Amino acid sequence: MTRYIFDNEDILLELDGSNSITARYTHGPGIDEPLIMEKGGASFFYHADGLGSITEITNQSGTVVQRYTYSSFGKIESQLDPNFVQPYTFTSREFDPETGLYFYRARYYDPSTGRFLQEDPILRRGDPGLPYLLPSLLHQPHVLQPYVFTLNNPVRYTDPSGYNPIGNLIRWLVSRILARLGIKPFERGWPAEELDDDKDGIPNYMDPDSQYCKVNCNPPPPVEPPPTPAC
Repeated sequence: MTRYIFDNEDILLELDGSNSITARYTHGPGIDEPLIMEKGGASFFYHADGLGSITEITNQSGTVVQRYTYSSFGKIESQLDPNFVQPYTFTSREFDPETGLYFYRARYYDPSTGRFLQEDPILRRGDPGLPYLLPSLLHQPHVLQPYVFTLNNPVRYTDPSGYNPIGNLIRWLVSRILARLGIKPFERGWPAEELDDDKDGIPNYMDPDSQYCKVNCNPPPPVEPPPTPAC
């Protein structure tokens, strides 16, 4: 039996059946950002890719003791040492090797199908902000699919909470209202008005056009023609 002690959303300690500490974890300031695992009198260090997926784990001397490769939807395709067991893998979420499922807090995810096992809690109970978001949702109706994972785009998006992006859209909508009132809210360092660069009603993190908008929406000023020489 393994017991866990959490610090907010992160595992802090692992305990055995007699409540003896078997592992300690140190996390960074961001969500799903494991840094160090202390286990068996040794320290191990996590190395992640751009999505936050753990790709390598090294020991105190810098030797790689574990290495993972994944499919696009998070199925573990290979690992260096199957006997080196620790919880964090794809997008630094907790993986259960017995079931082959990931725990994304609100629900479980199956990387073999690329779908959550339970429908989205927000869609099930209904979100009071949903009517205000219908214009944006019509641009991407698949967001309303209750089992979809990261809008079917796992190489670009992550889903640490397990909730539909509608919940994030609600927060974005509030930030827009505050911005109109002259209050300058920030989300991860970005002013609210910069979260929708192309002004199409779709927040950048959901908008496939947003990565191009810094160029397309802000073109360089036109070049003035050279003056016509006087005769």
